[in-house]
Amino acid sequence: RNLISCENRNPKMLVVPLHFKDSKEVTNAYEKIALKNNIEAVFNGDEKTIGYESVKTYYQKSSFNNVNFDIVLSDYYDTNVSSNTIKNKDDVVRLCSNTLKNITIKNEKPSKNDFDQDGDGFIDSLFFIYDVHNYQRDSSINDVFWAFTYTKDFPTLSDNQLNFSTFSFASYDFMEKGENSELKLDARTYIHELGHQFGLEDYYDYAKDSSPTTYLSMMDSSLFDFESYSKMIMGWTKPYIVYGEATINENELLASNSPVLVLDDDTIIKRKGDKFFFN
Repeated sequence: RNLISCENRNPKMLVVPLHFKDSKEVTNAYEKIALKNNIEAVFNGDEKTIGYESVKTYYQKSSFNNVNFDIVLSDYYDTNVSSNTIKNKDDVVRLCSNTLKNITIKNEKPSKNDFDQDGDGFIDSLFFIYDVHNYQRDSSINDVFWAFTYTKDFPTLSDNQLNFSTFSFASYDFMEKGENSELKLDARTYIHELGHQFGLEDYYDYAKDSSPTTYLSMMDSSLFDFESYSKMIMGWTKPYIVYGEATINENELLASNSPVLVLDDDTIIKRKGDKFFFN
């Protein structure tokens, strides 16, 4: 699976605005420009612009400057189909694959090397923003029109075409859903979906019987910060690992942003030098 590499400090992200024929919000060139400007702000803006962190600034701060996305929007892509022709994720995959073969950036065809910072042959990060409502806001929309991240072994394209195996797909209307009236635009759903591109799972309970992180995690409620576990496994922090008795200086701990991981003897699977392998 091609996920965002934790070693890649400057991943390149391609954001593709998708137009559907039945969009009720985008019906002319002026509305396309307005929506694309909002997408640009949500992904590349700042707190003054949108009233909250953008995707770029959120990941810079949350990762302690370990992740600095280079985010580029393609030209608005017209799918030439209505949303009711897209009925499942396989349809979404076909649509996105076809889109990548035809998109332009400032009227120029992009090279696959433009978005492959780590040199693995795939786009570092790929996000499609579609301009119809998500299905919970419009009952006439198929339920595949939600926010999700999908990973699959797609055929590798030849020559200089854009290759991908992981992408996120979300409606423009998530940027307008903020509960806080102070927000101009809301980037949180897109931030959450990018967590999946790093390999993180949802931390909320699908059955809604419990809240394992009490809603205090970006991968739970799409609120607040990533918690220390996520930052540790993404390589943004180096933990203090305690498997016996230890004294840790509080000031040093605060200065390093490091979590403390307390293990017992039964938890440790293997220790090799200063590396630990545990469940």
